[in-house]
Amino acid sequence: MNKLKDLDNINNMKKILFTGARSGIAKHVIDKLIKLNKYYIYLTVHTEEEQKSIKAIYANTKNIECFKLDI
Repeated sequence: MNKLKDLDNINNMKKILFTGARSGIAKHVIDKLIKLNKYYIYLTVHTEEEQKSIKAIYANTKNIECFKLDI
């Protein structure tokens, strides 16, 4: 039942996509948005190493997903 509640919360959140989310302005904005807990955040990075790093940084954050995406 708890998973369904989490899914419902995610469906009600606004979605945001950040490309190149590992550093700089994006990282600072992401950190601020996480605290609001109103957004589901999708992050993209270029390498698997960056993806592992992001997943480690935000391991305890439920409203973030990170994808390796080289545009």
